[in-house]
Amino acid sequence: MKFPICKVCLKNDILCSGCAEKVKELGIKADELKMFRRLNKLFKRYDQLKDVEVKRVIDSKNILLIITNREDASKLIGKNGGMVKKLGKDLGKQIRVIGELSDIGQFVNEIFFSTPILGINVLYTPEKKKYRIRIPSSERVVLPITPEKFSDIANSVLNVDAELVFE
Repeated sequence: MKFPICKVCLKNDILCSGCAEKVKELGIKADELKMFRRLNKLFKRYDQLKDVEVKRVIDSKNILLIITNREDASKLIGKNGGMVKKLGKDLGKQIRVIGELSDIGQFVNEIFFSTPILGINVLYTPEKKKYRIRIPSSERVVLPITPEKFSDIANSVLNVDAELVFE
């Protein structure tokens, strides 16, 4: 199993200078480091996951997003979703595995795959570009993450400003 931090830092609570710099550069937070360490312990039980590289882990109230390489996503999901089900049971959360993404459209489709998306608008402001994702109001109660958490994730993973709007 490969993570953004080294094996020594995965076992200890203190980061080495190289990993501390990498964590700062990638914008990885303390709760994400805790989840890296927890996943590292869980993945040791599964031999088929030893070559999988995890890029980011975003923990929400009822869902865990694991961002990995496109090739490793299928290994992490497993045959018929078996591996994700085992991990979800071990962690007590629904797990969504996302292959590394390059644009906001793919990202929205991966997170909200069962939710109808009305549209993705680009707002150009003098300071920056902002994305507005439009979702039906009826879907508010069944969304896997809160709108605030989605904005944080989009900013952290893709380095873009995005907001969910219910219509």
